[in-house]
Amino acid sequence: HQMGRKPIPPDGLAVLISTRRKAPNDAFPQQAKVIGNYAGPRLAYLEARAAGFDDVILLGPSGQLAEAPTANLFIARGGIVATPRLNDGILPGITRRHIIQLCNALGCTVEERAIFAEDALVADEAWLSGTGIELAPIARFNDRTLPAVRQLFPKLLAAYGRRVRGQEGE
Repeated sequence: HQMGRKPIPPDGLAVLISTRRKAPNDAFPQQAKVIGNYAGPRLAYLEARAAGFDDVILLGPSGQLAEAPTANLFIARGGIVATPRLNDGILPGITRRHIIQLCNALGCTVEERAIFAEDALVADEAWLSGTGIELAPIARFNDRTLPAVRQLFPKLLAAYGRRVRGQEGE
């Protein structure tokens, strides 16, 4: 598991929204994937684990939500999916790009916009995406538990599975 992750709980991840901010792109470009970019996120992850959480969401340079140390963030509310903008200090993940395409194919509106802690706390559903984690549902942000019934995530997970296993169109 990346960053020392434990297996994903069946009901989803408990995620801490950190107070730590990622370095701005003009200081440490996210695309560079240099080891220096992972020091702060690693500390935030360890703090979250010590507090009993499975993962952590870091803040962007302006205080908006950015991403987990090795995964992109998505939230859904009222049928609209939101994910942080590339200029919010996130890695332009390949899996993120596929998830946006799959959400569109499933008829969802996807907004790349600033997301704040308040948005996550009122989400209907949320998940992380990345090469290592693929897709992982979020069950809880801080002390707020998201609804247990997920409308979009199971469909998205099935569509993603078909895409990565070469079964689209079957």
